[in-house]
Amino acid sequence: MRSSRRVVFTLVALVAALIMGTGTAGALTATHTGTVGPDDPSMPVVFIMPPVCGAMGVTPVHYEVIEFLHPLEGTHSFSMTSTDGFASAYLYEDSFDPANPAENCVAADNTGEPIEITYDFLRGTSYFLVVFDDTFAQLGGDFEVVVQSPDPIHTVGLVDPATGQWHLRNQVGAVTTFFYGNPGDVPFMGDWDCDGIDTPGLFRQSDAFAYLRNSNSQGIADIRFFFGNPSDIPLAGDFDGDGCDSLSIYRPSEQRFYIINELGANNGGLGAAEFSFLFGNPGDKPFTGDFDGDGIDEVGLHRESTGFVYYRNTLTTGIADNEFFFGNPGDRFVTGDWGIVDGTDTPGLFRPGTITFYFRHTNTQGNADSQFAFGIPIWLPVAGNFGLD
Repeated sequence: MRSSRRVVFTLVALVAALIMGTGTAGALTATHTGTVGPDDPSMPVVFIMPPVCGAMGVTPVHYEVIEFLHPLEGTHSFSMTSTDGFASAYLYEDSFDPANPAENCVAADNTGEPIEITYDFLRGTSYFLVVFDDTFAQLGGDFEVVVQSPDPIHTVGLVDPATGQWHLRNQVGAVTTFFYGNPGDVPFMGDWDCDGIDTPGLFRQSDAFAYLRNSNSQGIADIRFFFGNPSDIPLAGDFDGDGCDSLSIYRPSEQRFYIINELGANNGGLGAAEFSFLFGNPGDKPFTGDFDGDGIDEVGLHRESTGFVYYRNTLTTGIADNEFFFGNPGDRFVTGDWGIVDGTDTPGLFRPGTITFYFRHTNTQGNADSQFAFGIPIWLPVAGNFGLD
């Protein structure tokens, strides 16, 4: 890339960050705990020349595997402690074969506590952290691994319901445009193939089918299945914390949420809900998001008649865990991790009267923390990590 183009890009990105208040993406932190012992499987030891793996030896060592099957692209770091410092670790890219453990081993550390590995993950590639007993006695013990992974900055888009044209905006304000769907389809976004990127979904009320696509581009649906009743409202989210979005239902006639943790089969039915619960009043508009930063999406409601936002931190019946005023009647509501990028979703809205998006950076009452003009009054908002930067 030529330096002149880099300077231009940097200036545009800075202006966009000031407008949206997005700043720099943060990191998500997760903790994995486990035990390695004599009853665990064993493999030949691989000699370590930090920060990489060396040749395979013959001495067997016991191990446990932590899988990262659908990780986000970007830098991931691992910091591990263990009982009396007994454990070391290997990181494998694409696959792990205990019969040939030198293959695909891309990073390793045995230099003492904490054991630390940092590696840039590729999009669409699986990774395996192998924790092994690095002692002659092979008595094992407990371990704890703290993982820091990229937290994507969410952005917004708009869909023209009259034409099926999508307009997805990236962090620097550039817009990707493509056609998908028919006039009148209900648009939404979700990570259907677990690659960390949100892509289009449609609910066609005329045939009660959902149509999902795995890329932000023009084309036919990659997945289609029968979805509920024509009056149902589709809700996309990761409701079980497995890193993949599924499609659930809000039935306005009952004020009931039906949570489903798997996608429907092609041309088949969506399947029975894992569970359901009541929440809200007639006329409330449902939405989803991770409002407490625990990696699991919950549900909320926007009461357009009053401008109040209500959400639950568990997928159960009950009163709202939090409520606050944000927005006006007629605003179209979305949620995402913007502003303070910390793994917690906060509200945003599209106001047709001013063709402007307004964002709150915390789940509290107050004026918009950031805003920008975008779109046409009849267009419908969507939000997510579009992978377009």
